[in-house]
Amino acid sequence: MSRDRHSDNPAPGHPKAKLIRQLRQHLSSSIGLEDAPPPMIESVDQLHDDRDDDLIALRQRANIYHVPLFSAHRFGRAITATRRLARKVLKPILMFQVAYNGANARFAEVLTGRVAQLRQEVNELQDLARDRADTIARLEAEIEALKTQQELQTRAIQKLIRTTKKES
Repeated sequence: MSRDRHSDNPAPGHPKAKLIRQLRQHLSSSIGLEDAPPPMIESVDQLHDDRDDDLIALRQRANIYHVPLFSAHRFGRAITATRRLARKVLKPILMFQVAYNGANARFAEVLTGRVAQLRQEVNELQDLARDRADTIARLEAEIEALKTQQELQTRAIQKLIRTTKKES
């Protein structure tokens, strides 16, 4: 489906990519960044490979309001109560953010579909251009053959005219 975002293979043209990936991988386990987005230096191929995963993540994580409030921590009740209070206080902001995230996810899906459609159109136009180029090359070859034939016929007619003049 897609390549691992934390692979040790450096992106082409980025000599520091391997080191950055290794540092990121090492730090992610210690500070909880397993699901962090890839660094911005990823290659274009990597971005194309992860596009579907990113769209799924956008859809799944659009609703930031409905996150679990419960904590298994020793002070779980206090943490849960604090989270509930924060959720009530921040509800208008969170609801606006949920709407914004959902709109972004839908827009990204529409753009992805449009990009796929445009790629298909480009491929069709490239095929058409190749066909036209082949046709032009074939017609140019026919024109050259006709020019050669015309030149031979012109020489034959000139020779015939000369021999006719000599006989008269």
